[in-house]
Amino acid sequence: MKNVLTVLILIMSFGAFSQQKADKSYKSLAYKKAIKRYKKTLKSDPNNGEVLYKLATSYRLNSETLNAEVYYAKAVNHYEKPETKLHYAQMLLSNGKYKEASKWFKDYSVIAKSEHDKKSAERFSVFCRDLDKKRKQKPKFEIRLVTFNSESLDFSPVIAKTGVVFCSNKKNPKKRRAPKDPWTDEYFVNL
Repeated sequence: MKNVLTVLILIMSFGAFSQQKADKSYKSLAYKKAIKRYKKTLKSDPNNGEVLYKLATSYRLNSETLNAEVYYAKAVNHYEKPETKLHYAQMLLSNGKYKEASKWFKDYSVIAKSEHDKKSAERFSVFCRDLDKKRKQKPKFEIRLVTFNSESLDFSPVIAKTGVVFCSNKKNPKKRRAPKDPWTDEYFVNL
C-alpha cells in the first residue's frame, strides 16, 4: 500500500512540475513547446480543465483548428471560463461544422459578460445556420490548389523586375542555422 501511495505522489508531482514548465512556455508565447508539455501533463491529469483550455488555445493560435477543436471539446466540460465555449464554437465554424458551431455560439451568448459579446455571438449563431443551409446548394466556383506553393507558409506575392518576390517561412538552404519562431517552432518569415 505504501508503494502505491508513493507512486501516486510521484505521478502527481511530475504532473505539477510538467504543468509549471508548460505554463512558462505558454506565458512566453512558445506555444509549440507548451503543446508538448501540456500533453505530458494530461497523461497524469486528463481532466484538468485549465490544461485542456491552454492546450487547445496553443493549437488555435498556431492555426491547428482540428487539434484545437478536440481539446476545446474536452475543456468545455471541465473549465468554467466562458471563452472556452466561444473558442470551441470558432473552431467548429473553422472546421465546417456549422450546426454544432451555431449551438455553441448560442450557448456562449447566454453567458457572455458584455452585451456586445452576447449580440455578436447571436449573430454568429445565425450566420452558422445560414452557412449550413447554403452548403446544400451547388457551389458557384471551384477552388484548386496552385502548383507553385511549397509546404511552408508562402504568401503576398509581388511581381518585381527580378521576378516574383514573396514571403515564406521555408528554410533557407544557404543559412546553416536559421532562427525559429518559438510561437510556431517554424522558421521566421523571409523574402
